[in-house]
Amino acid sequence: MIANIIIDTIEGSEPIISLPLSAIVTGSDNLKYVYVIKNVENNVGIAQKQKVEISSSPASDGVIILNGLSKGDLVITKGSNGVKENQKVSLIKGEI
Repeated sequence: MIANIIIDTIEGSEPIISLPLSAIVTGSDNLKYVYVIKNVENNVGIAQKQKVEISSSPASDGVIILNGLSKGDLVITKGSNGVKENQKVSLIKGEI
């Protein structure tokens, strides 16, 4: 499953990005990562590992991302532990 990062804010508030815990991968360096899909063509893209900083306070439905993602990023949210760097991935219609 893939999440498309959309940031909506109330005037004067900071944007919040929340992802399910299943999107977070802990690297051998103990840092936190997600897989962002780049170079999408014909619903096929390349998974690239992106370092993220997460909040120590959990969100009601996952974790809050403090740094590392931008509006419009496509993030793998399910099965990310089985993904490898630079692996080709298919986007399934209806999951974005």
